[in-house]
Amino acid sequence: MQAPGTWEPPPHSRVLPDGCVELFVNIGDTADLFEVNGRKINGSSFITSRMNCFMDISSPKQVHFITVWFYPGRSWPFFDVPMSFVANQTVCLSDIGKSQAEAAKEMEQRVEAALSDEEKVQAVQEFLIEKLSRNYRAEESFQSTLTLIEKSLAQVSVDSIARAVGLSHRQLLRKYDQCLGLGPKEYIKMRRFLTASKLMKVAKWSLTDVAYEAGYFDQAHFIHDAKQFSGMTPGELRQAKNVLF
Repeated sequence: MQAPGTWEPPPHSRVLPDGCVELFVNIGDTADLFEVNGRKINGSSFITSRMNCFMDISSPKQVHFITVWFYPGRSWPFFDVPMSFVANQTVCLSDIGKSQAEAAKEMEQRVEAALSDEEKVQAVQEFLIEKLSRNYRAEESFQSTLTLIEKSLAQVSVDSIARAVGLSHRQLLRKYDQCLGLGPKEYIKMRRFLTASKLMKVAKWSLTDVAYEAGYFDQAHFIHDAKQFSGMTPGELRQAKNVLF
């Protein structure tokens, strides 16, 4: 959880997909807070789900909020819908089912009434803890597949991870739909591209070397994924100043 703070974002940013979900609780002016892909987001609390599509974000002014960032596959107990329901979207909590809307409204009222930033953070924490206590169940096989993908640097097949955790292909798809919001094949593809993107920023390698190190068979596949996940070629992405990942 990030403590409240004032942030003056750049006028336009492109955020690359990373499989993460982020909760924003606004504690400033709710009017014209953000634009995401050209759509105004002005609710008091909302989530963004960055699965396999980039998001173009702009803000006309400073914003003041509490944020909670969930690792891939860790957000599902806190919301009352399969994560595929919110994948690649920015959704107000009030729009995620009746029980979620009621709990979110109560949390927002507590945040608004709080006299200090510490009390505001506590209100958000208690909202999340209550959700976790109601909805949590162990999903060890699903979490194990995410670990396998990360350890292999996304150089693994869907069939091999299903066998490794003792799930059928159909069972694996259902778990990814519920807990992540993105199929395992597409998740592996996205994580491979994210690895390549980070290598481009920290290593003075050629794009061919980056593609090879990230597990691409050839440059053409790397270029294809770059255009899908960032809207740019690898060369354009390496030079871009307004891309966040």
